Amino acid sequence: MNRSSLKNKATKFRKDLKLSPTAPVDVVDICKLKKINLIFKPYSRESFSGISMKIDEELFIVVNSSKTLGHQNFTIAHEFYHLFYEKGFEKSICKISNIEEENERDANYFAINFLVPDNAVTKLFGDTKGDLKVSDIVRFESIFKVSHKAMLIKLENMGMITSEYLKKIESGVIKQAEEMEIDHSLYRPTEKLQIISDYVMLARKAYEADKISIGKFEELLYKLDLAIEDLYSDEQIKRDMDKYGDV
Repeated sequence: MNRSSLKNKATKFRKDLKLSPTAPVDVVDICKLKKINLIFKPYSRESFSGISMKIDEELFIVVNSSKTLGHQNFTIAHEFYHLFYEKGFEKSICKISNIEEENERDANYFAINFLVPDNAVTKLFGDTKGDLKVSDIVRFESIFKVSHKAMLIKLENMGMITSEYLKKIESGVIKQAEEMEIDHSLYRPTEKLQIISDYVMLARKAYEADKISIGKFEELLYKLDLAIEDLYSDEQIKRDMDKYGDV
């Protein structure tokens, strides 16, 4: 898909959500609004960034929380493209090895334009081009909650910085944020396990009410790359295994 069309889709998605065309967005709140089941779970930092899928009428996003917080926010916006705009979509596993696939490139371009619209960039920097101050770029990232890499690519795409300057300033962002006394958690992994999901809650309630067995519950969780250990302590699991047997 051409870039103009992708940018238009990102703008329209903001408009449909009744969001300001230039303000930062909270991707977790958007998941709640769109009733997307959202799961943060730590995996190897070098493995996938996220998974999106449709199961029956339910929408799911699984985010690798071993990636930086800024990367996680970008991943969620990236998965919005798969869920709402990719034709014939059922499931996508997003990782470095498939980044050159057309649908992955489209999802990336959609994501950065959804998170950081052109108007937001020009509102801050005006028509300035060339060697923007690193401090201004880092402050902008802290407002829009995106990774340093994603912001630099956005600025390069808009012709605000050169590829040579991008390479010059792409490292050392945590030190820069510390010197500016800006919260640098954006540039670090969270390693959290968090489940924001009515689907999981309903399955858990059915299991706890003895409406489904532990085996069926594990089957439902497996589809989401979750294990029963993610929800219960070892003691609780042992009690239920004794109760149900090897079901």
